[in-house]
Amino acid sequence: MSRLVSQPIYRDTIVNAKFLAGVVTIAIMMTTIVLLVAGLGLRMIGLPPTAEEAWRLLFFLVASIVYGSFWLGLAIMFSIFFRRVATSALASIAIWIFFMFFISIIAGAIANSLAPAGDTVESQVRNVQLQIAILRVSHSTFFRKP
Repeated sequence: MSRLVSQPIYRDTIVNAKFLAGVVTIAIMMTTIVLLVAGLGLRMIGLPPTAEEAWRLLFFLVASIVYGSFWLGLAIMFSIFFRRVATSALASIAIWIFFMFFISIIAGAIANSLAPAGDTVESQVRNVQLQIAILRVSHSTFFRKP
């Protein structure tokens, strides 16, 4: 890295290349895992997936790559902002834990403030739909088995 930085290359180029290499690695890894699991499921069950299931699998793959890219970008951003590696890692882990445990509490509070659940069924349904939409940001909801 010290030889790379000693060349006349912009710092942004190095950071962007690091991010792009990580995203490509995540995409290859996730695609391989999804194809292996789909192939194993096809072999065990013997029935090909329907078009809806194939689209759902493709959407899951794309969403997982975007999700992994978000956390990779956040980790790279923290490594730029903080001088120490431990501080950068702890900040990333703290945000991950926040989304893991506290997003359900915050989602309820946001849903109650934006769409209060009143006496009517429509208002309660609107409240629950908003809360579910906010919870979809959390990885505990996204990767939960239905």
